[in-house]
Order: sequence, then C-alpha cells, then structure tokens
Amino acid sequence: MITVDLVSCVVDDSLCAVGRSLGYSSLTSSLPFIVGMDSRVVRETVEKKRNCVLLDPHRSASRYLLHQRDSGLNQVLCRFAARHGIIIAFSLPYLRTAYDIGAVMQNISLCRKYHVPVALVSCADSALGLRSVRDMQAFGRVLGMSSQEAVLCVSVLAPFV
Repeated sequence: MITVDLVSCVVDDSLCAVGRSLGYSSLTSSLPFIVGMDSRVVRETVEKKRNCVLLDPHRSASRYLLHQRDSGLNQVLCRFAARHGIIIAFSLPYLRTAYDIGAVMQNISLCRKYHVPVALVSCADSALGLRSVRDMQAFGRVLGMSSQEAVLCVSVLAPFV
C-alpha cells in the first residue's frame, strides 16, 4: 500500500529517508492545496475547484456560537466536495484544543455520510515533526474513524504522487 504524508518544509534526501523509515512512500502530492482560513475561501473552493485538497476547513469556523458548533463544513459543502472530487485533509498542527478536535470529529462524520475522502497529514516543519503511519491511523481511530477509514486516510493521496 502506498502511503503519503505532506510536509511544510523543503523535502530533501534525508527527510525522505526518515519518511521511508516511518512507513511513508512519499512526502509530497501533485494536487493543489487550499488552506481553509476563511469561510468564503472554503465555499468558493468547494463550489468551483475540482480535484484539489482542502486543508483544515475547521479553521474557518466561528468559535463563539452559543448553542451550536460551527465546524467549517455543512451538508451542502460536503455534497459539492463529493461531486467535485475534493479531498478534505486535517493537519496535526491545527488540532491543539478540544474545540478543534470536536470540530474535526464532526467534519469526519459529515464526510463519512456524504462519501467525501478524508486525509490526515502531519504538515511537519522538520523530520522531528513527522509521525509514523501507524500513529496517524491510531489518531484517526481516536477521531471517530473506523479501522478501514483510518487505513485509507493515510493512503488517499497516493494516486496523486
């Protein structure tokens, strides 16, 4: 099985060697990445783009709603994402608070319901920030994925290497 992780630093031979020792086949992908910093950006990406990766849509959510959680995705955006072949990815550096983890859990259940592919990536700044394939799969299970979904979340970017 081909597994892919994404890093936010320059990929050199030593970093690739560390990635291979952790179980990854590649540390980059050819798909364009759009970071979900704003709800307008998330909506435009899902409605107009095709075959791309939307990274951290929960970062665009407003955090101060009294009786509901805004996780950055809703059923309309998930339908568009499934129709346009968009992969929803969550990176480890932006899963620091309980609110972020709860929003990602809600987004994973929405993606499961509307058949949107989900990826977990480390977005490491250095070789020390990389996590092994089994660690990412275990974290996916903690976030509410089934065992099969956790295995797929580290290999969903493999066709685009």
